[in-house]
Amino acid sequence: MSHNTEEIVYLGARNHYYMYDDELYTATFPVEWAKQHLPHTGPKMCNNCAFYGSYNGVFIGYCVNCALFVYKGSRGRGFEDYGVEQNTHYYDRVCQSAFDTYLKDIKLDDIGDTDIMNTTAMIENEKACKYEESTSSDNDIDDVDYNGGYSYGSHYDGGYDSY
Repeated sequence: MSHNTEEIVYLGARNHYYMYDDELYTATFPVEWAKQHLPHTGPKMCNNCAFYGSYNGVFIGYCVNCALFVYKGSRGRGFEDYGVEQNTHYYDRVCQSAFDTYLKDIKLDDIGDTDIMNTTAMIENEKACKYEESTSSDNDIDDVDYNGGYSYGSHYDGGYDSY
């Protein structure tokens, strides 16, 4: 069954996201913005927007670059990580947060559809991987000299050792 890509189609158990132009948006993302992304911005045209500006498989806002340098803060501060908006003192004063406007009082876990993508599980998996890396014996320093201190130099046996 085909659909008109220019039509807004609400989806999800509670109609909590919509499809427009074959992209999924959280239901509160302004429809007029979804219909009027500037060139090279938004989930279809900017990979950073698609990655950083999505949560549980739906677009929630622009990446930092598009939000600040293209839209000049008129569409939010921009997302720099999973559901994390740019948050520096300067941008707090200049740009309104999406969480103060179209995402106000919305819990991130209520956005999108975890059957499409489970962002919380991805974050937890990344944290676990980083923890494993930081506690792994592979990261232990093995440059110990005979006096128990750390040595300087190269293990490369090419005729050069730095000290």
